[in-house]
Amino acid sequence: MPEEHVGPHELEALVADLLARDALTGATLSKPRRSDPARYSKATIAPVEAPGGLRYHWRYHFRDRTTDEHLGAEETERRLVHLLGGEFRQGLLHAPDADHQVLAGGRGPKLLRRAPTRATAPLRHDRVKRRVLPEGTPVPFLVELGVMTREGAVVPRRYAKYRQVNR
Repeated sequence: MPEEHVGPHELEALVADLLARDALTGATLSKPRRSDPARYSKATIAPVEAPGGLRYHWRYHFRDRTTDEHLGAEETERRLVHLLGGEFRQGLLHAPDADHQVLAGGRGPKLLRRAPTRATAPLRHDRVKRRVLPEGTPVPFLVELGVMTREGAVVPRRYAKYRQVNR
């Protein structure tokens, strides 16, 4: 797909449009302009369903740790525009219709549009573990052992046994 040089207003419009449509399925900011061990070197953003509605989960990657933060759409828009405009050399914004890669350059940021790689985003905050014997489905021998109820729920006292059987 074509690449084009964009100004700060086009970048702001792109971010505002993605967030207004709830179309941002994820983002990654990398290659900071300043190499400072005290600052994070990468940031990942993903939408999550929170009790108050849709929020954006920001994860900051430092050299020896990560920190997390949940922000609303307005603050996410302000922070994304600021960081893409000067703090990071590279940003990848995922949307259902296309991936938008922002590259910092000498003549201003360059925007590349590509086919989407992440058309949908799981809005769950915690991922569900994939197990051989899924939780929620009754397994007759586990019910007989007292590890599961007849409805398929794992008995809290027997959760260690459930994990052991799945291993």
